[in-house]
Amino acid sequence: MPDNIKFKKAYVLYASASYFNTLKTCVESIKTFSDIPIIVYMLNSNLKIDGTITINWECEIEEIKQEKFIDRSNDSIYKLLIQRPLIIKDALINYTKVAAYIDADSVATKYIDDIFDMFKEGSQHPYFVEGIYDYLHVDGRGGAD
Repeated sequence: MPDNIKFKKAYVLYASASYFNTLKTCVESIKTFSDIPIIVYMLNSNLKIDGTITINWECEIEEIKQEKFIDRSNDSIYKLLIQRPLIIKDALINYTKVAAYIDADSVATKYIDDIFDMFKEGSQHPYFVEGIYDYLHVDGRGGAD
């Protein structure tokens, strides 16, 4: 592992300041079941979450008020969502060899660390192209798509 990489694996999350409480609750649920490091990217914010590496990710987005549902037709939401691959790339370059992205509104269970068992060591492509929903299909049956 290169000298600049701190962790073999880590969870990566991001959110804007308006989603801070949701993000903090997600981190608390992960920490309940896992000792794997958590890297949090706060968009244009210096807010910190204890027990994580918290990074102020400077980007050109407007603060979006948290609502019950995300309005994906809103251009500002698109600008927020496209930060995800940039953030994961940064985490992989600067912090961890393997990153598991977790949505900020997720709630962890005791099985959370199993996500790393799905990563094929030596894979030559980012694991963004596969996901948990790929495993919900058995013998041609399933409804994930």
